[in-house]
Amino acid sequence: MNKKLTRPMLYRIGIEHEMIKDGGFPNRNDFQDKLEASLPTIARDLEILKYDLRAPLKYDNSKRGYYYSEEFELPFRYVDDNSADILMCAKRLLETYKATPLYDDLSNLLNTLVSPNSKSESSLFDRIGIIRHEEYLEANGEVWKTVIDAIRTNRMVSFDYTRLYYNDARKTKSHTIAPYQILFDGGKTYCFGEENGLCKLFAINRMRNAALTDITFSLPPNHGFESTSGNGRFGAFVSEKGKMKYKIRFSSTWARELIRQSRYSDDQTITDDDEQGFTALEFTSVQFEQIFYWLKTFGADAIPIEPLELVEAWKKDWKETIGKLKEFL
Repeated sequence: MNKKLTRPMLYRIGIEHEMIKDGGFPNRNDFQDKLEASLPTIARDLEILKYDLRAPLKYDNSKRGYYYSEEFELPFRYVDDNSADILMCAKRLLETYKATPLYDDLSNLLNTLVSPNSKSESSLFDRIGIIRHEEYLEANGEVWKTVIDAIRTNRMVSFDYTRLYYNDARKTKSHTIAPYQILFDGGKTYCFGEENGLCKLFAINRMRNAALTDITFSLPPNHGFESTSGNGRFGAFVSEKGKMKYKIRFSSTWARELIRQSRYSDDQTITDDDEQGFTALEFTSVQFEQIFYWLKTFGADAIPIEPLELVEAWKKDWKETIGKLKEFL
């Protein structure tokens, strides 16, 4: 569009559009009376409606009013105060993703729909809080654009990637993947795709030298991360161990109640054994490492029963923890 749309302008154009649609052949004086706006303002609105919004706007000399020569709907809906409140909530939530190039575009769009001077800004915007966690390096704008272009055109993308290992060593490798999705997880952004038959995740802020290739690909059925991860709820992570069945017992009152109120997988089952004093959670997932770290947050209030790999990892971690504690006791 040639002119920046503001919320007051969107409001006026929305009213003018409805008056024209009603078929009463309104003229500029009618618009002025309805909107209490100046004639030059009305003239600018009609110019935007006709040339920027491409409305089939005509003027009938005999009826001295405007009409549409064919059916037409605005490409936007007027945002009333209630909807503006909701959009301001979205704007606040959007702050979680300031580290992505997507933030500026979405923020500008919301600012267009909801004027900074609207009452909704003061009524809800400042009364919605976002709890801050660790902040992440902003994704490189060129890398972001390349990944988005690859997803839009179903073309494979090549890049260099530095993966973080648990021993703090860093290793950079070159990759060429078929990108399936952009994932947002707690302020982080990931590219989810397939490489050599394996589904993989890459943090976009650690991708470098991204380039589109000429190789195209077709999206497979159920290509989304949720389907691949077994609809798990443990963040943007897929373990190389594959899908496994988990069974964990929770003993304390708070842990048992938390498990009853939460969903960790679409196929989970929860069984209470009040006589033995525990609640058992069973589910399948492909997120082994994340489940292990989650399990540790319960301390002695959670005991893994299966799979065996989780039981052994849990025992080893407890032994190491006890060994370190002995140095201070």
